[in-house]
Amino acid sequence: MVFHDSEECRLSIEYFLTREGYEVFTETFSNEEVLLISAIKPDLVMLDCTNDQLSTGWEIMLRLKLMSETSTIPIVFCIDTTKMEDVKAYLSTKGILLLDNPYDLSDLLLIINRVFEPSHEA
Repeated sequence: MVFHDSEECRLSIEYFLTREGYEVFTETFSNEEVLLISAIKPDLVMLDCTNDQLSTGWEIMLRLKLMSETSTIPIVFCIDTTKMEDVKAYLSTKGILLLDNPYDLSDLLLIINRVFEPSHEA
């Protein structure tokens, strides 16, 4: 499940990942993210946060990790990590996958494929 405020970006990610064989749900940021994720139970959540949505992305990520029914869902957090080494370290200790914004779709695919490798335990 992909959250991004730009419709063009959502459509581009959806098209790319669908061509790679993944089923993709896309949504814009709203107040319903955690409810949607709880209802759909996706295999992975991607939070693509610009600086404007950074606090929203953090809140969603923390709520997902605190709820038993969503705590094991892998999260890819896409943010601009320039000057954020402490954030990178914190996220890695929580099992959050990090993708630096801006990113290339092939980099996103590498991370997603790594999550779904048979040897990977989410």
